[in-house]
Amino acid sequence: MNWGNVVNKLQRRQSYAPEAADRSSALRPVPNPNGLPPANEERRVDFPKPADTGDTPIRVNTKPWGKPSVRLLLPYDPFDPRSEKIRTLRTELVLRHEGREGANMVALISPGNGEGRSQVAAELAVAFAQLGRRTLLVDADLRRPAQHILFMAKNHLGLAQAIARGEQPRFRPVEGLDNLMLVTAGPTPRNPLELLSDPAFRTMVEHWRANFDYVVIDTPPASRYSDALAVSTVVRRVVALARSGQTPYAQTHEMIRRLKSAGTEVLGAVINHF
Repeated sequence: MNWGNVVNKLQRRQSYAPEAADRSSALRPVPNPNGLPPANEERRVDFPKPADTGDTPIRVNTKPWGKPSVRLLLPYDPFDPRSEKIRTLRTELVLRHEGREGANMVALISPGNGEGRSQVAAELAVAFAQLGRRTLLVDADLRRPAQHILFMAKNHLGLAQAIARGEQPRFRPVEGLDNLMLVTAGPTPRNPLELLSDPAFRTMVEHWRANFDYVVIDTPPASRYSDALAVSTVVRRVVALARSGQTPYAQTHEMIRRLKSAGTEVLGAVINHF
């Protein structure tokens, strides 16, 4: 597997040749923890937050909800070249957030299916969690969700149901990653775009911004649905992703144009080779 580093601008050519990585991440990976202690009951956990936010405590399960599948190299092979490139991407995003308040929150957006968006989102969330900071991975692809597959977790309740009820979703711990919480998408609803455009989702995002250090959000393909645009206007910061040899330049260019016209900050692009 090989994919390009974050770049400031897409090259105006069809071939998508990757940028050569001229340096490795300055942040070293934290050894994989031994997992969370077993527990059978749900409890409320008060994460530190500003005193004037008025936010309610985050509800989490203390029992791990899933574990990383072998498709995610970073938890199992931290010295693989792909793992090093994920850490390089992490470093770029950490540096771009310096001096800002609230969580370092980013949505991963790509034009179509099969471009590796969900896997990069999952691996990036793992990399953030390995820094020892509170990290949240949210599957906002309510049409064809994948995070529950990548983390071998149940998906009978998730983000869609929480938005419909106007309440925070359950935050599920991941085995072996003490600082990572997962919110799955839940069963596919009949109105995904309407849910992601609901004020309840915006309230959720601001709650996450105040209670986590890093938040990574997976989205549906932007060229087929408007869901990703709805998410980006709330999150405000995105990384564009394209697959080498597959994603047409015109689709990627149009996606970035739409994002920028909506006032979204496009941090850069990832060229995925796999």
